[in-house]
Amino acid sequence: MSPDSFSSSLKFDQSELAIDAARRDQGLVLTSPRLVEEDVQLGFLVPVFESVLKTGKGYYLVQAKDVVLGEAAQLLRRWL
Repeated sequence: MSPDSFSSSLKFDQSELAIDAARRDQGLVLTSPRLVEEDVQLGFLVPVFESVLKTGKGYYLVQAKDVVLGEAAQLLRRWL
């Protein structure tokens, strides 16, 4: 699978639209932890990675709680 195969994927210019898509089981979102903190606390979204690097800055890669990652999402996760 190459990055060229992602051309048919959904892309968003606004973080909130991407977060809402993840809430609706439509993929992953790489975003600021502050923007998804409540969703993570309530269990609507879950961090894709178990470990957290605390730098004071950063992003979470999250997905809907009960979603099994597809091949493209797994590739992105491994790449990150």
